[in-house]
Amino acid sequence: KTTDAGETWVTIPSNVSNNLYSIDFTNYPNGIITGNQGTILVTTNGGLNWQPRSSGISSIIYSVTYLGDDEYIAVGNSGYILKTTNNGYNWTVIKKESSIPLYKIKSVNNKVWVVGDNGTILYSTDKGLTWGRIGASITFETLNGLDVINGNNLFAVGGNGVVINSLNRGIDWLIQNSNTQKELRDVKFIDPNRGWAVGDSGTVIKTSNGGVNWTTSNIPVSKNLESVDFFDQDYGVTVGDGGAIFITSNGGTTWINRTT
Repeated sequence: KTTDAGETWVTIPSNVSNNLYSIDFTNYPNGIITGNQGTILVTTNGGLNWQPRSSGISSIIYSVTYLGDDEYIAVGNSGYILKTTNNGYNWTVIKKESSIPLYKIKSVNNKVWVVGDNGTILYSTDKGLTWGRIGASITFETLNGLDVINGNNLFAVGGNGVVINSLNRGIDWLIQNSNTQKELRDVKFIDPNRGWAVGDSGTVIKTSNGGVNWTTSNIPVSKNLESVDFFDQDYGVTVGDGGAIFITSNGGTTWINRTT
């Protein structure tokens, strides 16, 4: 945990040994972590203590998102989509999308988007009650990362440096030139123009014009970067394999190693 934009970090015991993949604190001080073997942890005090909860599945749960009103949806391996209506204390499988791994989920105003293997993109307009497939054949690359801006503008990233963008809630998509063939694993936009994506071997790309142009600002490490977040146009943090943590205070032009 950090309280100073990533300058310093404090280790908090999770009391589990499984790999952990996703965290959501949108409903702070309530938070949820998901991980390997169906792991779900919940906190009600800002992460000071974590309590394991049963997901009812043994597959990896890769991503979780907050819907509002104490509701969350999570996605994972084997196409599982799970939902809770009481801040993570009880979970129900609401859909199983064949056996396709689902890697990222995002929600805005009751609408939910999911991306996964083989270019899979799922969309729900009713908090996950019903689902449809969108973006057919735009790419067959694995899609690892997803961000949604204002409920209409979507960016997804994945294998071989693929970046795709939709301006109409995911109905139509365009492939952008990312200037990299490295696997991209996460993407974050702070507004429709300014965004960053991270991936394998320290790859960092950024745009200031909505993805029309992407430029590289790679971190000189061999580690894969798994997640990225920006607090504003200057301050951001990316984390990766082996406990790697890097922060920036100039919009990703340079990065400082804060690995624990």
